[in-house]
Amino acid sequence: MKDREIFERIVEEIDRARQKHPPFHSNHEAYAVIKEEFEEWWDSVKADEPDPKELLSVAAMAVLALMELPYEALTVRNSISPIYDAIE
Repeated sequence: MKDREIFERIVEEIDRARQKHPPFHSNHEAYAVIKEEFEEWWDSVKADEPDPKELLSVAAMAVLALMELPYEALTVRNSISPIYDAIE
C-alpha cells in the first residue's frame, strides 16, 4: 500500500466511525476502543493471517482520539488537518 492510499483509508475509517458513533467522551473510552481494534488485529496476526484493515482501524481510532479529546496544548487538531488537505 502506498502512503497516500494508507492516509485515504485512515480518513475513510475516521469518517465511518464519526457517522456511526458519538465522539469520544474520555481517554478511557478511547483506550477501550483502540485496545479492541488492536486486539482484533493481534488475533489476525496470531492466526498467521495479518489483516491490514484491522491495523488501519487501530491507526484511525488513535488519530480520532487525538482529534476529539481535549489535547489543546498539543494543537493536535491543527496539525492533523493537513492529512485531510493532502488527500483531497
